[in-house]
Amino acid sequence: MKKLLVFISAAGLIGSYALYTLFGQGALRSGRLIIDPESGQCAAVAEQLVDSGFVERGDALVWLCRLKGISTFSPGIYRIEAGDPIRNLFNRFRSGAQHPIQLTITSCSSLDVLSRKLAAQLMEDSAAFSDYLHSEKAGLQLGLEPHVRSSVILPNTYEVYWTMSPEQFLDRMKVESERFWRSRDSIRQRIGLSRVEVITLASIVQAETNRTDEMSRVAGLYLNRLKAGWKLQSDPTAVYGFKKSFPDSVIRRVLYAHVRFPSPWNTYLKDGLPPGPIAIPPLQAVEAVLNAERHNYFFMVASVDRPGYHEFSRADQSGRHQRLALKYQQYLNRRKL
Repeated sequence: MKKLLVFISAAGLIGSYALYTLFGQGALRSGRLIIDPESGQCAAVAEQLVDSGFVERGDALVWLCRLKGISTFSPGIYRIEAGDPIRNLFNRFRSGAQHPIQLTITSCSSLDVLSRKLAAQLMEDSAAFSDYLHSEKAGLQLGLEPHVRSSVILPNTYEVYWTMSPEQFLDRMKVESERFWRSRDSIRQRIGLSRVEVITLASIVQAETNRTDEMSRVAGLYLNRLKAGWKLQSDPTAVYGFKKSFPDSVIRRVLYAHVRFPSPWNTYLKDGLPPGPIAIPPLQAVEAVLNAERHNYFFMVASVDRPGYHEFSRADQSGRHQRLALKYQQYLNRRKL
């Protein structure tokens, strides 16, 4: 009997050690593991852990799945620390306790381009984002018409989860937009523009100059024109309207045909601001509108002597402006543009 008890005890110790070895082993290194919807089966994740060098054996994870009746794990990006026990990884994968990522949104020309940028960083593909951002459901969610929907997108870096859906993305943008405007609405109201109008003007400013130190001056010029009832006469708005009708056109130089092309976006023909933003502008351009430089400039033309910058003229200096414009046209002709 004693021999039997000793044998049973020994067998129990051996079994306990085996279980500890199987389920108590820890991750060999730190890193990130991506589980996508198509490779979330337990066996596939176990194989991925081995192939990525996180563990030597994946059978412990497979056994835990069988014991708990689990066949798949929640998709996501998971942070694994060296020494993390297999049982902890199992619980994390099962519950979907993801590690957040940094989503970076930069200035871009359209919601379709934004969709591609989002898809490069998040789980959903670009078609899913584009379809939703243009959908009626998105319009109801934001309370915005399609042509002004991009005004709620503020380029910045946000902490999110990789599995963020298009609907969740817009919810986050609404929150971030409200937070942004909370401390700026009083400034916006003083210059007499709505939120959408500020973003619209910022998109024009950004299209006119990529020099951040010049943006507030350009913004001030357009505000002067708006207040005086002058047409904005912005080349980028004419180009935008033209390309909406001819999206495959390549425009290297703004021509008479472009500025005379009938479009609600063409500020050579239409008074005031266009119906909505012509791009998703960077925050620097938005701040430039809100903190526009106060001056008496009404004209500007690209500078020949300072590439990337503009030459500015007052309302009573139209002759000077015409000379500078001719100088720039001759410069383009020499370059055969």
